Amino acid sequence: AGAADAQLTPEERARAALMKMRDLVPRTSWNSDSDAGFLPLSTVATSGRVRNDAPALLAELVHGGGGQAPLEDLCVTLRSGGYEVAESFCDAGAVESTLALLTGDAGASGEVNVRRLAAEALWLMIYDHESSQRLIKAGGHGQVIKLLREEGSRGDAALSGGALRVLGETLYSETRKADLWESPD
Repeated sequence: AGAADAQLTPEERARAALMKMRDLVPRTSWNSDSDAGFLPLSTVATSGRVRNDAPALLAELVHGGGGQAPLEDLCVTLRSGGYEVAESFCDAGAVESTLALLTGDAGASGEVNVRRLAAEALWLMIYDHESSQRLIKAGGHGQVIKLLREEGSRGDAALSGGALRVLGETLYSETRKADLWESPD
């Protein structure tokens, strides 16, 4: 399977990962408030639902301009699905798409919860070194640090907390000589 996967285009790999997710995502709703105290403020009150139509969910994030509803659904789906679902979304390009919602114009011009939810989704998706590398290759650390510098002074604790959770989970994967460590910005 490894040799066959190497011959696939990135689009074909993403499509295959999304098709694999159909069997991984639970088909029941997530209804647990036992861990609500550990969740950022932005996700405690969301109305997201677990979705088993992962390709459509990712398409809504990428082509639908993001928005709060698909991000809520993504967070709840990732939380209920575990590592396999998170890995499948990473393979399909959700890290890069969600990073764009966190740091780009979609979050800046839209509701404040879009950025909060994007930070939460990134934190839920990034489980290991490989998924951290996706964030690093997209320039994510620099973008998240810049976001913290610019937005942190405005007092949005939920956004700052979510962004710091992402950094806390992923900075260990940066190499010793990465530009991030040497940049004065």
